Amino acid sequence: DIVKARAARLSPEAQAMLAVSAIAAKPIPVEIAAHAAGVVGGHDEASALSVERLATLRRVNGQMILQPAHDHVRAAVLANLDVESRAGWHEALARAYEDVQGEAQLDSQAVVEHWLAAGHPANAAHHAVSAAYAAEEALAFRRAAQLYEMALTYGPWDASGQRDLLRKKAHALACAGQLDEAATFYGHAAQLLTDDEAIDCERLRIEALLRRGRIDEVLPAAERLLEQIGVRSPFGSSRTRLATQWLQQKKLRGLDFVERDATQIRPAELQRIDVLYSIVSGLAFADPALGRVLQSELMRLALECGEPLRVCLALAQEVCYAAAAGNRNAAAVAAVAARLRALADRMEHPPMIGLAETAIGIASYMSGQWREARAHLESGLAILRDHGAGVRWEIDVGETYWLASLYYLGEWRELVRQSQPILRDALERGDVVSQLGVRTGPASLGWLIAHRPDEARVQFAAADASLAPGFHLPHALAIQAACNIDLYVGDVASAVTRLEKAWPQLDRIGVLRIQHLRIELLSLRARTILSDSRRSIDERVRMVRPFADDLIKEGAPWAIALGQLLRAATHFARHDFDAAIVSLLAAENQLVATGMIGWLHVARMRRGHVEGGPGGVARAEAARDLLNELGAQNPDRIAALLVPWPS
Repeated sequence: DIVKARAARLSPEAQAMLAVSAIAAKPIPVEIAAHAAGVVGGHDEASALSVERLATLRRVNGQMILQPAHDHVRAAVLANLDVESRAGWHEALARAYEDVQGEAQLDSQAVVEHWLAAGHPANAAHHAVSAAYAAEEALAFRRAAQLYEMALTYGPWDASGQRDLLRKKAHALACAGQLDEAATFYGHAAQLLTDDEAIDCERLRIEALLRRGRIDEVLPAAERLLEQIGVRSPFGSSRTRLATQWLQQKKLRGLDFVERDATQIRPAELQRIDVLYSIVSGLAFADPALGRVLQSELMRLALECGEPLRVCLALAQEVCYAAAAGNRNAAAVAAVAARLRALADRMEHPPMIGLAETAIGIASYMSGQWREARAHLESGLAILRDHGAGVRWEIDVGETYWLASLYYLGEWRELVRQSQPILRDALERGDVVSQLGVRTGPASLGWLIAHRPDEARVQFAAADASLAPGFHLPHALAIQAACNIDLYVGDVASAVTRLEKAWPQLDRIGVLRIQHLRIELLSLRARTILSDSRRSIDERVRMVRPFADDLIKEGAPWAIALGQLLRAATHFARHDFDAAIVSLLAAENQLVATGMIGWLHVARMRRGHVEGGPGGVARAEAARDLLNELGAQNPDRIAALLVPWPS
């Protein structure tokens, strides 16, 4: 064996350093290698290893770094060490790190690994907490959770220490997007002791479950927590009564406040705001009809207390809840957005600036302002990724709306390109919220645009299996995805049945009171009817016309466009080709104004078909080519999906 022969020519000290470098499994400073090997200095021995081509030696940031020259060198050295010898060298390395680096500069993760390999888990536990901190700093949250678990398992902690570590582990899991697991460990932490921190742990457990969409399961606990902090729960009210209550409270609210430092405010008041924020934010994208009444109370309390960070958080929720009314509430949304942006900028707190931009982007999306939505979301998400270690859920939600904005802007190639790494990352992290964001709602249209309906079905099945019990906003978005797939593959009967069955539930949970969702669902319902060849042309026209009228009455430019497209289809079905062209031109004007380029080319394709003749054929072919350039691999199928044309 060449490695063994070369090592035999070395001094015992150099051989010891070779063994240490092999055991280390990564480049290590010569000083640490020498200390572990029991060698004074170690530089001559390291040079000898380099001369024999058994190790490499290089200077990094003023330190000489040693490592085996090749993996086969390391493997050959380790093969000659028995289990006991390896454990001994691991212990020597652990002690070398401790002695040489000291507490301030200690590579805690390396020490933990070596103490574990040496068979001393209790010693590893001593360093596991600081190693977990380092892992979190490096955004390695799953590794941090494992290290906290190691500390819990092997360390001698009292109940308070155990709770602290359980909470830290839960936080790391939440940062990785694993909200189900995070909720479990927050729950364990909440049960260890009964004090104010237990309330906070229960708050975080409820927050994680709500954000994960497990509404039915966690509402009783949320109700109990609200009662515990002295807030009346609205959860027993009907959705109609909730809407009325919200409208009444909204009229009484302004945005002025007197700024105060958190130290000037009673802890119980801050706790009440924190509990409300956890519940309101969790409900915002799962069951907004429930959340918006509590949002009114959150906004009131935050403004009364005047603590800037909490006011900012409340305003970020307010801008999204206010945007549920769409263009009809544009002035109020703009006022809240301006106040939110000004306060976040004045605080000079990057995570809050990122959250504010993301929230304003979501509000812009909900108002049908796709270009503004994309710009704000890209800005906010970039800041959150760079500065916000504890905002994984906010990033997940922001990315969902960003992908949807790409769809509406006709940036279809970019939608398909960006969806894949986001989904892959979500799968690697076990982040169900992010997975649902790609697999349902508008973002899921990427697979159909790419003409991969079989893959779309696979992804929908995975999403459907991960939905929590009950029927809430994630279920509504899943219905959208499923119906679009059905329509694309020509299974119109399934789409009709699916949507008719879900409609009472959609109405019950208040989704139809949110303008952008109402527009999408009205359009989807009309498209399923137009595509249903089991019905006569006259019946389809009669059923679709009210949907077209309702969309136009919404007043939002993109809704007017969708309504005019439906009108055009009904005119064409009745052979009123002039009226069809007028409606198509009206739709095109709105689509240009809103930047909905994909839909615009579909409208022009339809107009070319109605016009006929060489000019019409040329217009339709040009639109078809442009749809293909946008990323539609089968433009005719996409056109039939978005604007069904009765024949």
